[in-house]
Amino acid sequence: MTLDILTLSRRSVAAATDAAAMVEEIARSFMDTLAVAHAGRNEPVLRKLAALYGAEPAMPEHQALFNATAAHALDYDDLQFASVTHVSAVIVPALIAAAHAAPSWPQPRAMASAYLAGLDTARQVGTALGPAHYAAGWHATSTLGPLAAASAVARLWQLPLDQTRDALALATCQASGTQRSFGSMAKPLQAGLAASAGLRAAAWARQGISGPEHPFGAGGFETLYGGRHDSSPAPDDAPFLVDVGRKAYPCCYCAQRLVAAALSLRQQLQGVEGGIAPQAVRNVTIHAQEGTLLPLRITQPRDGNEAKFCADYVVAAALLDGGVGLRHFEAASLQRADLAALRGRIRVLQHGPRAGSIEDGVVWAQCELADGRVLQGAEIKYFPGSTQAPLTEAQLEAKLLDCHGGNDGAVQALKHTVRRWLGLSA
Repeated sequence: MTLDILTLSRRSVAAATDAAAMVEEIARSFMDTLAVAHAGRNEPVLRKLAALYGAEPAMPEHQALFNATAAHALDYDDLQFASVTHVSAVIVPALIAAAHAAPSWPQPRAMASAYLAGLDTARQVGTALGPAHYAAGWHATSTLGPLAAASAVARLWQLPLDQTRDALALATCQASGTQRSFGSMAKPLQAGLAASAGLRAAAWARQGISGPEHPFGAGGFETLYGGRHDSSPAPDDAPFLVDVGRKAYPCCYCAQRLVAAALSLRQQLQGVEGGIAPQAVRNVTIHAQEGTLLPLRITQPRDGNEAKFCADYVVAAALLDGGVGLRHFEAASLQRADLAALRGRIRVLQHGPRAGSIEDGVVWAQCELADGRVLQGAEIKYFPGSTQAPLTEAQLEAKLLDCHGGNDGAVQALKHTVRRWLGLSA
């Protein structure tokens, strides 16, 4: 699919929905994003940003930077598979900052339409680039995120077609960020930079600053960012979708299936004498299709951020504790002797053929007991929380409570605010 700046711009301007079911789904995205941002506000990178800009920054682009960084700080935020971006962590903070910067608060459903515009732009660009972009080492959240945020803000501010086009073109000038940042403070910061870049691009366009006339095509964005370029036209009438997967566990998306596979194996182990105690287990093997675990490069995590990208750590935590939560990425958990002992018995094997994307393939866990018996858990095809296996209302509610430290009053206040913004009944 070839990218076309006018097609992207027209779709951004046209994005709208009156479908109650779709707006309810958008509300879940807002709630999920704002909850994980709340939980992430005390992370070290946010404390350092607060020292520079204040805990409640005054400038809209600093608000977007701060809140998008917070939304991605715990790696608990959603993912759009088509673009491999943590898209809501970028779009939602940019929209809220843009709404505060507007002369008056946007009309109900305006935020929903703007969110759809941002999702659509990320999907269109991500589909055009294909898996090669992410496989080349780019952090797609920070390369595609500026375009998604610019599209969303342009739609919220109801910019005309020519200014929307310039906003998207100016966003391409700010696309950057690689996967080498994974496990460091720079990874969530890149989401913040993407949100502020998109907001800036829309603001510049509104003031009449023009962007490159031909940002896409041969020799343009697709080629330079490691994607593909062909002559097929981009679809101008594709439906608008809410196509995000919301995480069940606060770690890298590619680790979600590992956790589910470990929990399936844990069910088998619970009926065995000695259970899941490290001394009862000779070894645990995680089988995954090649190419599905690309970001999980950390083998000796030094802190909670790195542990989110360590395959054997999340597997050990799931096996021992029956789940993976925010507490598992605190210093006390990283120092647990039982986790360290079990991690030493875990290996991860990847098998061919190589998956077309991180969304493809299956994962399963196998365990050899000290007495020689071998147990195997179920094959996990879909990410828990993905569009094929979405979180239930109860699971989302539990996640919101986890992010608010069990404060149900704060969760209900969040829900009320989001529903009011989107024009939904309480």
